[in-house]
Amino acid sequence: MPCWIYLWLAEWRGWLKRDGMAGADIQVFQVVRGDDWHSRAWLRPGWGGLALPGAIVLNDQSSLTRFHELRHIEQWKILGALFPLVYGFCAFAYGYRNNPLEADARDHAAWQWRWYMRKLNEMQAGGRR
Repeated sequence: MPCWIYLWLAEWRGWLKRDGMAGADIQVFQVVRGDDWHSRAWLRPGWGGLALPGAIVLNDQSSLTRFHELRHIEQWKILGALFPLVYGFCAFAYGYRNNPLEADARDHAAWQWRWYMRKLNEMQAGGRR
C-alpha cells in the first residue's frame, strides 16, 4: 500500500499537519504532539524526521533536520526501490552512526547549513551599507 495513504489518514486524524513543500514534488509534514498513543507513536521524540518517497515527516522545525531528510530523499531517488534494503543492510552492518547513508546525509546537511548561513550573513551585511 502506498505511504501516501498513511500520511493522508494521519493528517485527516490530526496526527500530522501539512507544513508546505520542499521543492516541486516533496510534501513536508509536521508531527502534532497529543495525548493519544497514535500521535506519540508517529516518531520517537529523539528522532528528528523520517524520509519517505516524496514526503518528509519532521519532529522539529530545525533547518538542519530538513536538509538531512532532503538528502535522504535524494538518496531514495538515486537508489529507487532498493533504498530501504540498502539502508537496512548498512544500518545492520555498520550501526546507525557509521551508516554510510546517514554519514552522507549528516555531512551534506552540515554543508547546506553552512552555505545557507554564509548567504544569510552576506545578505544582512549588504543591507547595512
